[in-house]
Amino acid sequence: MRAVIQRVDHAGVRINHQELSSINEYFVDRAKEKVNQLATGKFQEMMKIELINNGPVTILLDSRKNF
Repeated sequence: MRAVIQRVDHAGVRINHQELSSINEYFVDRAKEKVNQLATGKFQEMMKIELINNGPVTILLDSRKNF
């Protein structure tokens, strides 16, 4: 979700914090319908996470990442 919001921001589209929060809540609600375990944090805050790749693919949403 962060990547989508950043792309909107870089495109020059301005969305206020309340609208972004609503979009985030909608996305989380839809994801909870499909995913058994879903953890969330505080919207637009830096968070430390622990990740275990347990599947066929990991999707990196940061298009500026240099490989």
